[in-house]
Amino acid sequence: MASHTTDDAWLQSSGPCDPVAAYSDQVESKIWFKSKPVDRDFCYRVTQIQLCTDSKDQGYANDKRGGSWTWFELVILADETSTVPKKSKDGDELVWRSHSNRLANNSSPTRHFGAVFDRRSDLLANFEVGDVLAVRVCSRFPGWVNYAERGFIVRANLFTPHRWTLGSDVVPSLSEDVEDGSYSFMSTTACTVKSSGNELVSKIWFTTAALDQDTIDRFEAIQLFTASRLQESQKDPIPEGDSFSWFDLVILDTPAKAVPRVENGVSLVWQSHHNDSAHIHPFGLQGRLYDVEDDEVPDVQHLALALKGALKPGNAIGVRVNAQYPGWENYAKSGQLVVRISNSVPQAVPTVIPDVTTADEGLAEVRRAMKEFYNELGYTSATLASLSNEARADVIFAPPPAYEESRPLRLLSCDGGGVRGVSPLRILKKIMEKVAELEGKPDIKPCEYFDMMVGTSTGGLIALMLGRLKMSIEECEEKYDEISKKVFGTKAGWVIRDETSAFIGGTYLYDPKNLEEAIKTVVKDKLGDPLAPMFEENPECKVLVMSALASKVEDANTAVHLRNYKTDDSIPSESLGWAIWEVARATSAAPVYFPRFEKGGLAFVDGGLGWNNPSYENFTIGCLVSLGTGIPPEVKLGTGLTSVKDFIAIATNSEVPHNQLRRSAELFPRAFEPKYWRFNMSKKMSEEDWVEKIVKGWFSDSTEKLTYKDIMVKMDDWSAIGMIRELTDKWLEHAEVIKSVDTCAARIAMKELKN
Repeated sequence: MASHTTDDAWLQSSGPCDPVAAYSDQVESKIWFKSKPVDRDFCYRVTQIQLCTDSKDQGYANDKRGGSWTWFELVILADETSTVPKKSKDGDELVWRSHSNRLANNSSPTRHFGAVFDRRSDLLANFEVGDVLAVRVCSRFPGWVNYAERGFIVRANLFTPHRWTLGSDVVPSLSEDVEDGSYSFMSTTACTVKSSGNELVSKIWFTTAALDQDTIDRFEAIQLFTASRLQESQKDPIPEGDSFSWFDLVILDTPAKAVPRVENGVSLVWQSHHNDSAHIHPFGLQGRLYDVEDDEVPDVQHLALALKGALKPGNAIGVRVNAQYPGWENYAKSGQLVVRISNSVPQAVPTVIPDVTTADEGLAEVRRAMKEFYNELGYTSATLASLSNEARADVIFAPPPAYEESRPLRLLSCDGGGVRGVSPLRILKKIMEKVAELEGKPDIKPCEYFDMMVGTSTGGLIALMLGRLKMSIEECEEKYDEISKKVFGTKAGWVIRDETSAFIGGTYLYDPKNLEEAIKTVVKDKLGDPLAPMFEENPECKVLVMSALASKVEDANTAVHLRNYKTDDSIPSESLGWAIWEVARATSAAPVYFPRFEKGGLAFVDGGLGWNNPSYENFTIGCLVSLGTGIPPEVKLGTGLTSVKDFIAIATNSEVPHNQLRRSAELFPRAFEPKYWRFNMSKKMSEEDWVEKIVKGWFSDSTEKLTYKDIMVKMDDWSAIGMIRELTDKWLEHAEVIKSVDTCAARIAMKELKN
């Protein structure tokens, strides 16, 4: 097929169409030109048709991210006198979208090469003798106007897109007298992907033709449009950016490839858009416009130039359909990929792709360790799944966050451990005292220095109080004591007196209402509203609290992240609409201690069973301070459990993640800079004489001799709080601990230690 003009068109307009303007969210449309009734010979021989237009919109758009709302359709009419589309046997209108106008082009019209409809398309399959093919001009929403100057339809013999290049003589090419051209590529079939687990499920749906160097040099923009939905079982609305049913634009070595091109460990993938409803929107979904000339929308030009520069002759751009995490589905009914070419844009500048192979190898080591740890306990993690995904180009090339003085991201991670949570508070107090000394500021709060706090169970309560409620450490210690006494001061029943009897009886030791009321009281004292929401708009200190979905078979086998901030697109955000007290309740629902917490038809349990040390769930680290509640007695997995307390000691074992992080922390961003500190009272304390003296001082009336193991399984004995504080203070006097506190505080304060 030679380069097409109106001279060899099968059907063409006799003149411009009157402008089609929209004044509301209703679609305005007008039949522009149409064919004569087609005969049997046409229906038998036609193998491909394509609409081309010289057209433009009103020349401006208030929000370019909203996409283009002027477009053209091919319509089958029953006869020459009809003005409404013919309907199929199923009652659907016989209308097909050809292409949209270039977005907000205020200069000359663009030559648009619409979608190619061949024998695989429904359009030609529905053509019958006597039908009329018409071109309809459309617009929608106030201010949108469709200006169509010239239009023509070409027909040709069938060609296979995989066998031609965009710019070869078998496809309409952009002539030098037209500044811009827009090519549309359509899907020929529907595509469905479903995810039953945490792993990413994806499929290449359709592609452009192969690109030659001239086309790459003149590449200006690309945008995907889809008629698609997520799982039909989804009843509640999906917040923006929180869908795990989405589309990517990917660079393929050739149109026939089924996976993205990978260079230096980077997968050449750019996100287009997410599905947001269980229903297919009548006007479809418009993906992100990647425009190398767009300097108005943040990041767009930067990412578009990276995409253009990564293309090589023979490559194609494909559409990838994705779904991830249990229950998520992506049903793509139809799609249209629009590539814009310009005679006036600069030539492509090759993109320098950083080599992330070494970092990937380090991350792979972390993944292997996480998988082994979680698998041995029988748990799953969305973070582990997201780490298993590729190193995406749109993430690698995204501009970095504008932290002042390029300071590192500072993260505080707090383990669970019942009343032993007073120990990490005591450690943090010592660290912040050193920070205050370095800063020359007497009154400071952790939320002023940590960008993010993450915690599980009692560590989750600490993160909520320090991060969400913005308490000082002194306030937090005071409230922690009050909550512990109110919650653990009275058992739920006179028969159930310990963990074993609660476990055997299938019940729990403590009344959850005491915990709920205690948390509500603290929230009201700080924020004035006991039902204050967990979510905040742009919080200075982000807070992530770990819980877990309860399983019918076993508790706590799927991690849940409860946040005070809007998450990114890598892992699910389950906490929108939660109150602070609900988050506290969900992270504290430890089996045998408290019943499950139910919300939204789901049951949540303490995240400590599997995620007691939540450090594994966070990886964008410049400074990670991990606080433990004391190393538990050594109980090996697979040796058989002798008691419920042994099970709790295993499930809440925080040292396995710590040992792996200690080995791999240097592989995180800012490689080889010190960035990881772990503070946790060691079981070596049992060898110290002062341990026994302190214990005797607090339990002088006890007839039994308390050992280190007895101390470390005190999850609910609020009377032991003072003793645990004193033990922690004494442990902090060790020379090696003092040195770690000093270096950690210097990193937090971004100060140099003085000799």
